Amino acid sequence: MQNIQRLLIAPDSSRKYLIKQDAMNLLLGIILCLIYIDYLINDKLPYSAAWFKCSYLFLLFASNLCAIFLYVLFIPQLITLNQEQDKKDQIIQLRTLLQYKLHQYLNINQCLINSLQLPGLILVFLDLFGESQEQTQSIKTLVRYSVFGYFINRIIIVKFIESAHEEQMIVEFKESFIKIKELQEIQMNSLDICPICYEEFKIKEHIAEYQCQGKHTFHQDCVLKWLKMPMNKTKVCPYCKQLPDCINKYF
Repeated sequence: MQNIQRLLIAPDSSRKYLIKQDAMNLLLGIILCLIYIDYLINDKLPYSAAWFKCSYLFLLFASNLCAIFLYVLFIPQLITLNQEQDKKDQIIQLRTLLQYKLHQYLNINQCLINSLQLPGLILVFLDLFGESQEQTQSIKTLVRYSVFGYFINRIIIVKFIESAHEEQMIVEFKESFIKIKELQEIQMNSLDICPICYEEFKIKEHIAEYQCQGKHTFHQDCVLKWLKMPMNKTKVCPYCKQLPDCINKYF
């Protein structure tokens, strides 16, 4: 999901997600740059041999160094973002920050780093089947560090940070754009049955009114399951497939 879509749905949890994600990328960049510098200082990178690999490593090093600089500038802006405001102003501030040139440069540079991992992965596989020459062993090791570090970083971000953000986003979205109440009488303003499970509403059940234009109503458990479904990234209404009306008014 795009960052703009995330912040529209849940600006506060999206801000925390961006801080965690950028901090992980920053940490990986610092570690790889330190290892690269250590290899250079200790003459472990023979530029006379395997020039392609050394050129590839230098480009990866320069990209990570640029990413470190951009992250160091961008992360403090996220941390110090003023939250003493209503949701509309918070969304506008976050949206402005994500459309700022600094973040655009950061995305471009990160895409370059991600694309460099593909030839690095190819080099790792070729090295597994090739002869291990002593003069290029340090180069191969550094390439492996880069590729494995990238995949470990992606696993941590996807499995832990993104999954935690998804849960926080659902909580924040539910509190802001869904009204949950106990049904006291069978007099519904919209639908008499839940459009998700197709069962009738009953007295004393907890129902959820989606704050879309039609104010469509569902069972609380049904709509929460809908929000957690992987294909529903934008958290639209299960019935009309529209975002909450207040978001549409803001933008």
